[in-house]
Amino acid sequence: MNKIINYFIANDYITGDEFKVCEIANGWWKTFPDVIEYDRYYPSIYYSDGNQRFPKHVEKLQNLLYNIRAKKLIKLNNGKGSVLDIGCGPGHLLSVFNNLGCTCKGIEFNEYSAKIPREKYGLDVIAGDITEDRLDETKYDIVISWHTLEHMRDPQLALKRMFNVLKPGGLLLLSVPNFGSTEAIRARSSWFHLDVPRHINHFSSSFIKNLIYTNDAEIIEESYINIEYDLFCTVQTWQNKFGITHNLLYKSLRKYKSSLRVTIFTKYFTYVLALLLAPFAFLVSLYRSLVKDGSVITVIARKSKI
Repeated sequence: MNKIINYFIANDYITGDEFKVCEIANGWWKTFPDVIEYDRYYPSIYYSDGNQRFPKHVEKLQNLLYNIRAKKLIKLNNGKGSVLDIGCGPGHLLSVFNNLGCTCKGIEFNEYSAKIPREKYGLDVIAGDITEDRLDETKYDIVISWHTLEHMRDPQLALKRMFNVLKPGGLLLLSVPNFGSTEAIRARSSWFHLDVPRHINHFSSSFIKNLIYTNDAEIIEESYINIEYDLFCTVQTWQNKFGITHNLLYKSLRKYKSSLRVTIFTKYFTYVLALLLAPFAFLVSLYRSLVKDGSVITVIARKSKI
């Protein structure tokens, strides 16, 4: 049992259930209880059944960024290769690699979520947990963990397994919310990226980097700017801090109708407020990324060739 250094209380924005977020090591916090009822906290709307999740212009931006990231990794790999996407979700990023000629495989938590990228993109996606040795002996050139490590009960074992399935010299693309950022520290239970209980673990950037180094890998690139997340995260966090219904803007955009018990006035007020806050949030997010204090840390790490 991990020793609890400090803690605070946070609520799930979908169900309203209460959870304890505990500091168990320097730079590592954990949500308790860490065993949850999957169907309750990952409802079907969480995946949107593979359909449009966000406004079209937002999804176009995401697709553009997916293409940029995929091409960068292929270039760093010196050509097309094999790709494993852990927690591939609807399969948007993995499908880009597939279209660029890579050999692709994905893994999702359960059969329901694995079925979505299979049917939408025809991808090879299995259901399971990387920490449970569900993969065969195949080694990959590139492994992706795009906002999935925070969902895993044992992140240390999960990261070790990621490097185990990489070829010597292979690349890991890892992105997680930066719980050590100024925004996260000041907002705590109001922080958009907290997302309990789905986010079981919460990491500072230094903790993540040290975790990578302990797996005999080098970090060849680190970034604290995440265009599709930063601006929205800051705006939604500020609205949460103002006392507006928690994550109301996000729930409205995602059409979480069953949990929207607010007036039309309140709903549209959040839209107007978001537009007013956006320019300031953009400047704040840009500054934080420049001083390596962004709300998300993304790293590309290379496994030792030995």
